[in-house]
Amino acid sequence: SDKFFCVYLDATYLPLRRETFEREAVYIAIGIKPNGHKEVIDYCIAPSENIEVWTDMLQNMKSRGLKQV
Repeated sequence: SDKFFCVYLDATYLPLRRETFEREAVYIAIGIKPNGHKEVIDYCIAPSENIEVWTDMLQNMKSRGLKQV
């Protein structure tokens, strides 16, 4: 079943090594099913936390079929 009891959205800053070490925002969406099983629904990495990234993630989850929360 693709039904989730709830979906947690969070972001945290982690040091990531690219050309140099930079702290970047790691966004994650975790769904919890009625049986308690947790599932990573989506994640992304961006230079900073902002509403546009959250909006893109939510639209992406919806376009991939997330319906019932």
